[in-house]
Amino acid sequence: MPKSHSVGRLFDALAVLLDEMQDTQYEGQAGIIIETLARRAVAAGKNADAQALNLQLPLRPQPGLLLGQWDTAALFSQLLQAKQQQDNGVMAIAFMQALGDAVCHSAVAAQQQIGSPLPVVLTGGVFQNRFLAEYCYQQLHTCGMQRLPQHLVPVNDGGIALGQLWYGLQQATATA
Repeated sequence: MPKSHSVGRLFDALAVLLDEMQDTQYEGQAGIIIETLARRAVAAGKNADAQALNLQLPLRPQPGLLLGQWDTAALFSQLLQAKQQQDNGVMAIAFMQALGDAVCHSAVAAQQQIGSPLPVVLTGGVFQNRFLAEYCYQQLHTCGMQRLPQHLVPVNDGGIALGQLWYGLQQATATA
């Protein structure tokens, strides 16, 4: 699987895998397609089918990284296997639940490593996807984690700078 630091590329890959998109016409197109599929599937009562898939986005230890790196190849291997038995809406729900679970597990692991209950900031263009954002909020609440509301931090890429600043400050403090 090609390397990328953008979660949006995972949505692009899924849209292509599901034969919902061949060429990107605009940024975020795949995210809108996947969210629409998921919402329609939920409205059709297919949530249980998605939960039964229980897709996982495992975290692989990576030298030099606080937590590691998500093994997206493992996730897409599961998606390829599930594609034979599931419709696209169920796949969209299961994909976003796996991604949301990975985000929340990473937040918990980061707080444990840092040793501080800092609030979680969900930012970047991918969190314009309300289905994913709402799922993450629910999971964070279940884990007892505090999050900063998005009216305090821009949801799009401008908010990423806040996380980069925080990370840089943490690195500077750790080496001082």
